[in-house]
Amino acid sequence: MKRRSIIFCINYMHTGGVEKSLLSLIDALPRDAFDIHIALMQHKGELLGSIPADVTVHTLHRVEREKARLGFPLRHARDLGGPLSYLAAKLRGTLIPYYRHILGDARDIARHFESTADAIADLKSRDYTVCALEQVKESIDLRDFRPCGSGRYAIVAGHEVHGVDPTVVDAADVCLEIPQFGTKHSLNVSVSTGIALWHFFTALMPR
Repeated sequence: MKRRSIIFCINYMHTGGVEKSLLSLIDALPRDAFDIHIALMQHKGELLGSIPADVTVHTLHRVEREKARLGFPLRHARDLGGPLSYLAAKLRGTLIPYYRHILGDARDIARHFESTADAIADLKSRDYTVCALEQVKESIDLRDFRPCGSGRYAIVAGHEVHGVDPTVVDAADVCLEIPQFGTKHSLNVSVSTGIALWHFFTALMPR
């Protein structure tokens, strides 16, 4: 029987439920049927030594990590039919062709700014309402925010740990908070952007 290659992508191998479940799954896979690989965003974690010796481990280059980090939100926006005229701020120059490729038909109007402040200034000059996804005192619960059908909106998402830069928060027209009820109140940029985009999509493009 011909072996099939299978690859699992994960951030790192710290001691956590996802990592332990992955190791259990790998242990259960028949080696005569699968050639197993793991792609790590970062080569670190207490469970690195628990990966079986016959599993090939790959560590993604920083460029590849950035592709994954920002590529997903762009796909979310494209798939929901949103107007894509902005790439993102502070992108590595080598990645711009990659993001333009993701944008598909919108790639010719995609724009890149050297700073988030420059992008926000341009957005406001085009009558966009700038919405920062951030937990601050004045935040509005995303469930309570009702976008206007005739309005134009731009979503700014920040780093999972550090959040949106305070100067960007100050420049935004409104801060939106995604309600969370667990013990850890943070979402990565792909997940938070996807949730916000879906909220706007259902409000502005009803059935």
